[in-house]
Amino acid sequence: MTSVTSPTRRRIGRPESPELRGNVLRAAIDAYAEKGWSGFNFDVVATRAGVGRPALYRRWADRTALLVDAFKELTPSLVDEDLGSLRQELVRLGVDYATMMRGSRGLAGTRLMADAHFHPDLFARVSAEVSERREDLVQRSVERARARGEIADDCTRDITLLLFGALWERSALAATGRAMHAERPDVEHLVDVVLRGLGQGPDVV
Repeated sequence: MTSVTSPTRRRIGRPESPELRGNVLRAAIDAYAEKGWSGFNFDVVATRAGVGRPALYRRWADRTALLVDAFKELTPSLVDEDLGSLRQELVRLGVDYATMMRGSRGLAGTRLMADAHFHPDLFARVSAEVSERREDLVQRSVERARARGEIADDCTRDITLLLFGALWERSALAATGRAMHAERPDVEHLVDVVLRGLGQGPDVV
């Protein structure tokens, strides 16, 4: 089992170069998306980023810390905003997620799911940094919906799993050419299906 307890290494000396850091983190996501955890290491990332390995060793304690930082950096920030209805808030979150899942960031997320069985600690570490915020926003939207009377107080269905699980599967299929990436109308349709499952009915907006 892979150890994931090492923190990002603290640098002493020259100040951090944002450009170098950004290049390395993008290279890290690209490398992980292509090779998975078994092929992910400082050598591969340094080569892709066009930097020497010492630049990575000075900044990150190990490859786990590097990958966690890469996921954090390349996952768009999420903002909690009351849009007046659960549907609108879920559509906004869903569209943001579907957009993020395109390209290397999405492929890296799919790789992480595949690696979760063999490296559960790695999966837990990354998820704690990038997934819990999304789950928290969904829960806040649900709480506002309860306060507005949109859904029952005893509704316990896992909206996060229903919505983002389906969007993740759509993204995985798109990577194989078996489906198109989800666009806003697809997200809206999926949200409506989820809300009907919660008993809201198709007429609720």
